[in-house]
Amino acid sequence: MYQLRLPGVVVQLSIKRSQICIIIWKESYGWIDPSSDLGISGLEDELRHIWKQGQEMLLYVKKSAPNRDPRLAALLKEAQASHTYYLYESEAELEEQIRADITSV
Repeated sequence: MYQLRLPGVVVQLSIKRSQICIIIWKESYGWIDPSSDLGISGLEDELRHIWKQGQEMLLYVKKSAPNRDPRLAALLKEAQASHTYYLYESEAELEEQIRADITSV
């Protein structure tokens, strides 16, 4: 039986309508829906849709994340191959960088 993955559909439509996607990562890889046949988190699914659509993306990664999930670390390594990202330490630093980046895009 076919099941409509409503959250995934909503995310895909939101990505299509967006001019730019802002992604902020810390330590968690995200939740994997056990009923999904993808076997990946919503976070990774969103990122792959962004890449597939060639969407403009700003990626920010928490610098000190001693408990970063290995799956997120692997995804970050994959993203490094073709995307630039900004390392941040504090939320204030992150906010300042996002403001600067958005005004320059």
